Amino acid sequence: MELVGPVASALLFAVAFPPYGLVLPAVLALVPLGLGMARHASTLRPLSTGLRIGLPFGAAWYAVGIHWLVPALGRETALAPLVYVVVLAAVGLAVGLATTVALIGRRATALPLALLLPAAWTSAELVLEWMPGVTIPWLPLGLALAPQPLAAQAVELSGVHGGSFLVAALAGLLADAWLVRDRLRAVVARLALAASVAGAVLGFGALRLGTLELAPLANVAVVQPAIGLDEKHDPALLDRNVGRLVALTHDATSASRPALVLWPETALAGFLAAHPAWHDSLRAAARGRAPILFGVVDLRPVPVEHSADIYNAVMLTDRAGRVLDAPVYHKRVLVPIVERVPFVNPAWWTGGDPRTSRGFAVGERPRPFQLPFGAVGTLICYESAIPRLARQWRRDGVALLANLTNDAWFQRGGGAYQHLAHLQLRAIETRLPVVRAANTGISAYIDPLGRIHRATGFDEAVARTYHVERTGGTTLYIRFGDWIGLGSLGVCGALLLVGWRRRATGAAGTAGPVRVAGPPRRR
Repeated sequence: MELVGPVASALLFAVAFPPYGLVLPAVLALVPLGLGMARHASTLRPLSTGLRIGLPFGAAWYAVGIHWLVPALGRETALAPLVYVVVLAAVGLAVGLATTVALIGRRATALPLALLLPAAWTSAELVLEWMPGVTIPWLPLGLALAPQPLAAQAVELSGVHGGSFLVAALAGLLADAWLVRDRLRAVVARLALAASVAGAVLGFGALRLGTLELAPLANVAVVQPAIGLDEKHDPALLDRNVGRLVALTHDATSASRPALVLWPETALAGFLAAHPAWHDSLRAAARGRAPILFGVVDLRPVPVEHSADIYNAVMLTDRAGRVLDAPVYHKRVLVPIVERVPFVNPAWWTGGDPRTSRGFAVGERPRPFQLPFGAVGTLICYESAIPRLARQWRRDGVALLANLTNDAWFQRGGGAYQHLAHLQLRAIETRLPVVRAANTGISAYIDPLGRIHRATGFDEAVARTYHVERTGGTTLYIRFGDWIGLGSLGVCGALLLVGWRRRATGAAGTAGPVRVAGPPRRR
């Protein structure tokens, strides 16, 4: 029977995230977890019980959310099934440990699930996002808000993890109402509070959508060449692929006069120094037309003989098509396994030559690209799921976020829609416009209100120019960061401390309507 809740939640999670993005199933999906916490709050073995309850929920959450990972990643590495299992185990463990903390807190304090559930879940998300080397930021619960602009505006106050806290708090209120279902007045009070919170969020969204003023910034063009994975890295097709990018750029700049053209991640799938003809192609595409911000593989020598670092990089040309020496953006958060095996030095099996491995180096704190209309900050692929990177760019004063990505390995699965949805939240959190250039789609412009404009189709070779708008002011999230997420970690730490003290004094509390199963164990 313990698996009934996780299975039911998994079915709800399946429609909670993009491309569906239905907020109510996301709320309902956590109610069984909250009820499980309440039912077992009197346990004398919180760690084993918390893992037994929380681990299946965490694994079910991700199992359905990233079901596309094995077939997608399988085109990059034979380790795809192992990666999938390891990710599910890591997420399940994080949620299981957070559930353990909630059990300890419930037993020691009898706090409502409306506080315990969101504090535990949000803490698990934050830990997964900040894990060094194996960052797992992909499906925060707040991502379910992204396709609903009216509900999503609230993330400007606290970031996506504040959205997760909100969704989990509503689930906690529903679970609390169920626990007191024999008392009508108590049930009505909890449901009324849930309705009031939801109404306040929607009211705030309506206010922001109706009053936030947008002003013209610049025309920005994207080039989507629709080059398949096999074509992209075929040495015999590299020059042909660059020719397609140049031709599409001519189409974009002839039809309009953009201030900037974006090419996708690793649009030049090799080293510039090894392909002198590519400089001629860049000059032909940009000269007298527009600067080009393009993805490329960058090789940089290091102070070790016969050694170099390789980066997933972004470079900029000027209007004459000359590649600028600085700044160069090097990707800061790498996809585990695909771009770098965590905690492993690539030189251990490649003889020190990074060109023969998946050992990309990690970029350092970058400088923005300076354009006549303002500064541009860059997010490469997976970095769109890391809120702190976009926040850092906003604090550095950029006027535009450019996302360069290659989503060809997603094919047409749910991962592509989830990837785009992350950028909707980055736009709202920072109130910056976002322009996205994707190799095979989905390319789009996302305005500072998180609304998607003129998205391209999959596998469509197209150039498209967007009339990008900006807005003034800043957000609470930009000023104070992930204060709700950090506050959740603080609450969990306090619950552990209280639980430890109660156990040390032999004064473990009860959990409201849940009976204590027995006396506390002696130390």
